[in-house]
Amino acid sequence: MAREGVAEGLLGGGVEAQERTVALEAERGLSQVLHGIVATPAEPPRWTTDWIPHTGSAQSVPILVLSDWHLGETVDPKTAGGYAYSVAIAEDRVRRTIEKTILLTRQHLAGLDYPGIICAMVGDLVSGGIHSELAVTDELGIIKSVLRARDLAVGVIDQLKGEFGKVFCPTAVGNHGRIFDKRPRAKQYAERNADFLIYSLLADHYRDDPAVTIMVPEAGETIFSVYGMRVLLTHGDQIGTKGGDGIIGALGPISRGTMKTSRSLDSLGQRVDHIIMGHWHQALFLPTVTVTGALKGPDEYSLRMLRAPAEDPSQTLMLVHPEHGLTFRQPLFLRDDHCPDRSRQQDHRWVAVFGDAA
Repeated sequence: MAREGVAEGLLGGGVEAQERTVALEAERGLSQVLHGIVATPAEPPRWTTDWIPHTGSAQSVPILVLSDWHLGETVDPKTAGGYAYSVAIAEDRVRRTIEKTILLTRQHLAGLDYPGIICAMVGDLVSGGIHSELAVTDELGIIKSVLRARDLAVGVIDQLKGEFGKVFCPTAVGNHGRIFDKRPRAKQYAERNADFLIYSLLADHYRDDPAVTIMVPEAGETIFSVYGMRVLLTHGDQIGTKGGDGIIGALGPISRGTMKTSRSLDSLGQRVDHIIMGHWHQALFLPTVTVTGALKGPDEYSLRMLRAPAEDPSQTLMLVHPEHGLTFRQPLFLRDDHCPDRSRQQDHRWVAVFGDAA
């Protein structure tokens, strides 16, 4: 029995030794493999190193989206978290919108050749005094607001024409422009709206100018095509949904509403590939939807009644390419001295990995 125990012990030790030997050989083999991988030089595909000439023949089309100016309204910074708004502030932000559009298209997107520009006006250009508090606090009444908005829009279009040669202006009317109706209505929605009046004045102003086209559909929204991409321009209040919630905000009603809108138009034989809207006072980019921000920025109602997150004023710039479709979307941020100071210490490193410490 003792000999059997010794034999089993020797045999067991032999098995363990063999297993350790096999493990060591596996480690050596893995080390050799890894060493071989590290020592092998990278050979990128030839197409990544070949020079690809830029012909510059494809012409992208810029789309500047103007929305929710609420011209005439005042916002008191003492009751709106430091945000302020007035006619003078609105005019300065419109001016900077055009400056940023030209800067982006001509310098940051340099080398692109444009056949013209689309200036999409999405409505709520005037406050309208549709609520009792607005009627009391607005800086301008409805008539003066309409005329000032007309003048501002003419200045915008003239500058864009001077820079891009041709300007196409699709339009949509918003809910704040309703003149005669306390509540929104379906019938005669556009023709009873101040936005419709502004667009009609613009169409009359440029009626003899072949470089400018203003579309003023009686439906109050426009469907147009850019390189085959069919776009619906609508304000955003008539997409079949309302509201939002405290978790996802306006994302829910916008997603449901755009789906309902697309299905409704499709049933009428009007295919839509992309929807551009405003109304929600925030910049939101979805695969087939572009929601532009508000020139006005936050106000007492959005901050104190809705408790919505404060989003700085902005408008939107887009680019559509004939081959690649929608290639660029960017909010034109219009933060100024009339927004609360939320600045943080600037980090001047271009990227934290390679830059020197600030």
